[in-house]
Amino acid sequence: EDSIGLLNTSITTSQVLKEAKKTLEGERLVFVGIMEDWNEAICQFYATFGGIPPQAAFTKNVNPGVNHRDKQLEVSFQKYYHDEYDEAIYKLAKKEFQRRYGKKRCYHR
Repeated sequence: EDSIGLLNTSITTSQVLKEAKKTLEGERLVFVGIMEDWNEAICQFYATFGGIPPQAAFTKNVNPGVNHRDKQLEVSFQKYYHDEYDEAIYKLAKKEFQRRYGKKRCYHR
């Protein structure tokens, strides 16, 4: 099995996934957001931490900066690059997002 060097120790990728799952499903993360559900994530962020989100918060990448990626290059990268561990953690995060907020959706006005 692959191993990942982390703080001068080697741990297996399955250990990383197990720890990620424990972190996501436990109470260690106060908030979980998903980029593909941006508006809901922003709304839930403010519902969790308080305050009223500014309307500009509901626009993705409102300040990309000078080093933002070219969209076509990003799509090309995604087409040819596959990271099974990143995908596994993403699926866990998406599942946790749905578990926490799926029944109590909050929509911005």
